[in-house]
Amino acid sequence: MNPPRTLCHFVWQDYLTPNIDKALSYFDQLVNWKVFDKTWPNIGRYPTILSEAGAIAGILEQPKFLQDTGVPPYWTGYVETNIASAEEQIPKLGGQLFTMPVDSPMGKTFVFTDPGGAVLAAYELSHAFVIPSSSKPNEFVWQRLYSGDNGKSRHFYDALFGWEFSSDGANTFLDRAGAVVADMTGQPSWIDQDTWVYFLGVESLAETVSAMESHGGSILDTTKIQDRDAVVSRDSQGGVIGFVQWE
Repeated sequence: MNPPRTLCHFVWQDYLTPNIDKALSYFDQLVNWKVFDKTWPNIGRYPTILSEAGAIAGILEQPKFLQDTGVPPYWTGYVETNIASAEEQIPKLGGQLFTMPVDSPMGKTFVFTDPGGAVLAAYELSHAFVIPSSSKPNEFVWQRLYSGDNGKSRHFYDALFGWEFSSDGANTFLDRAGAVVADMTGQPSWIDQDTWVYFLGVESLAETVSAMESHGGSILDTTKIQDRDAVVSRDSQGGVIGFVQWE
């Protein structure tokens, strides 16, 4: 189990897709998820992904204007922070606000892009909601920024979230207490702008890849996460997601 969660760590992931049922069917073949499928006021249908410890992610219908402009389905990570401070700082640091802050059942949030175009969300959680801090198979266990300008990305996230960059050559972002938050690498050929990729831990990477390819997914890249075998993939609708051997 990870140490207790601290501010400016990833606490949630959402998948935005034009076809929620297709997404649920696809991931049901790959990971052992339990799903609480409910329609919420002002949100619409929002299946919530449940782990042993509680809710960890959700699936939303992608807005039609994004579909119409050719934006593929995508995962968004949420970083716990002070919303007012983040809203003020992001434009000054070269990022852009994609949505204005809104209230959700778990707190207040907005979506933004960093200077390289990578999409992320800021989240100020209500005191009544607790997100599990464990990282086990079938949960999101890692996040990686693929950046075309590592120096610019380092400056942005240090100023916004207080993430320092490791000096040991591991290319990791650290919080002020020295705990690892994420890592960063260069921009590969399979993307055309900076992108955050979120990695699900799985008990058998080989079996997951086989199931993925049998159900319309494809491998974009093979990599390592903390010396563990991992892949970056596109799902059956084109959304990018990673899987890592976590046993």
